[in-house]
Amino acid sequence: MALQSRHGRATFLHAYWRERALRPCLRRPVLTVSAVAASSSAAEGRGKASGLGSLTFLDFVVPFSTPLAAAIATGVYTGAVGADLAWPLRALLVGGGPLLVHLLFPAVDWALGPSRALAERQQQQAQQQALGIKAPGADHFLSRALPCLAVAVQLLVLLATYGALAAAAGAPAPPLAGAAGAAAAGLQQQQLLLLPLLVTSLALSAGMAQAASHELLHSRHPVHLAAAWLFLTTHWWYPYFRAHHQHHLAVCTPADYASAPRGLSLAAYLPRYIGSSYTEAWQLAAAECRRAGHPVFSTHNSCLVALVAQAALTAALGLALGPAAALLHGAVCAVLLTYMSVLDYVLHYGLRRPPLVVAAAAAATAGGVGGGADAAVSTVADSREVTGVAPAAAGVAAAPAAGSGAVRYAPVTPFNSWSSLYPLENALFFNVLIHGDHHMTASRSYAWLVPAPSSPTFPAPINALALATFVPPLWRAAMHERVDQANSANLRHLAATGVPVAAEQGAAEQGAAEQVAAEQVAAAGTA
Repeated sequence: MALQSRHGRATFLHAYWRERALRPCLRRPVLTVSAVAASSSAAEGRGKASGLGSLTFLDFVVPFSTPLAAAIATGVYTGAVGADLAWPLRALLVGGGPLLVHLLFPAVDWALGPSRALAERQQQQAQQQALGIKAPGADHFLSRALPCLAVAVQLLVLLATYGALAAAAGAPAPPLAGAAGAAAAGLQQQQLLLLPLLVTSLALSAGMAQAASHELLHSRHPVHLAAAWLFLTTHWWYPYFRAHHQHHLAVCTPADYASAPRGLSLAAYLPRYIGSSYTEAWQLAAAECRRAGHPVFSTHNSCLVALVAQAALTAALGLALGPAAALLHGAVCAVLLTYMSVLDYVLHYGLRRPPLVVAAAAAATAGGVGGGADAAVSTVADSREVTGVAPAAAGVAAAPAAGSGAVRYAPVTPFNSWSSLYPLENALFFNVLIHGDHHMTASRSYAWLVPAPSSPTFPAPINALALATFVPPLWRAAMHERVDQANSANLRHLAATGVPVAAEQGAAEQGAAEQVAAEQVAAAGTA
C-alpha cells in the first residue's frame, strides 16, 4: 500500500510538473483573442502579412543553443575556457552538441509529449485571420529573417572556431621537462581524444543551420536565397540548393532518391542519396545551359560555378588558417552530410504514392477528379528550376520522366510525410518536422505550417529515433508496422477522394519493387 501511495504521489507530481511548470513555456502568444482586442485590432491589421505567425519563445531561443554549445566546446577544447577542468567535465562540454541534440532535447520532448500549441495552431491562425492578418508571401523578408540570422550566426561561430584553433596550434609551446613535460604530453593526447567530439558538436550546430537553409531556399527573397547558397556551398552541399525542389515533385515515388523505400538500409541509402544529389544538380544545370545555347563547361553552368566555389572556399580557409583548419572543415562537412542524410532517410521512410490506373488516370485528368490538386500545383509553382517534369493536371501527379517512363503517381497527400509535434525539435529545425503540411504548401513560411491530423507521426523524438537507423532490426521494429498503416490509410484516402490508384501490393513485394525501381533510376541517372 505504501509503495502504491508513493507511486501515486510521483505520478501526480509528474503530471503537475508537466502542466504547470513546463507547458506554459510552450504556449503560443496568441491563443485566445478577446472581442475587445479583435474589434480594436481588426482594422489595423486588415490585409497585413505577419511573418511571425504562431512562433513562441522556444522558436527564438532553441535554434541558437547549438551554436552556443559549439562555441563553448571550442573554448574548452582550446583551453580558453575551463583550462583547469577535470577530463570528464571537459569531455562533456566539448561534446555538448550531441549531448544536447541527441539526449537532453529528446528527453525533455519525451517528458512533455507532443505540443498542444502546435496541434492547436490552426485555431490560432484562424484567430489571426479574424484580425485581418494573413500568411506572408514567399518573398516576404521578415517571415524568414530568423533562419537567415541563424545561418549568419553559424557561419560566424564556424570561422571563430577555426581561427581559435589555428591560433592555439600556432602558439609556441615552451620547452618543458620532467613532470611538466609529461603533463603537456598527456594534454595533447586528451586533445586528440576530444577532437571527434568537437567535430560532432560543430556538425550538429551546422545541422541547425542546414534546417534554416532548407527554409530559406523555399523563399523567393534574394537575401534568403543568397544566405542558403552561401551556407550550403561552404559546407559542400550545393546540390541540395539546386535539386531539392525536384524532391517535392517526385516525393515518395521510385524516381525520388531522397525517399527511402521500405526495407532499404541506411548504409545503402547514404551513397545513393549523396551521389544522386550531385548527379541531379549537374544534370539540371547542364540542361539549363543547353536550353539557353551556352556551353556546359562555362560560367553559365551554375552547378560548375558552385562546385568551384566549394573548393575555392575550402582552399582559402586552408591558406588563411592552415591545412589543419581545412581538414577540420572537411570532417565537419562529412559528419553534417551524414547527419542530414539520416534525417532525410527517416522523413519519408517507407511511404509511397501508388501508381495510377492509366485509363482511369486519363479520365480523371479530363474530368478533374482527385484531391490534392493544390499540393501538386504548389510544389510545381514553388520550384524555380524544375526541368523535365510536367505538372499534373487536376490533382493527378506526374513523376519525373527519368527512369519512370509513362508511369504516373497519385497526388501528394499528408500521408506521404512523417511529422512530429515535439516542441523542442520543431523549434530547433524551424518546424520542418511539420512535414506533411510543408509538402502540401512548400512555399509557406515555417511560422505558418499547420499539422495535418491525417499525417503519420514518429513514435518518438526524431533525434533519438534516428539513432535507431544505425541498428536496422531496431529501426524496422519501430517503423515497419507504422509504415504499413500509413500507406493503407493513404490508399483509403485516395479511394475516398476518387483518385484511381492501382491495386495494393503486399508490403514485401512493394518494397522489393520500389528498391529495384530506385536502382534503375540511379543507374539511368549515372548513365
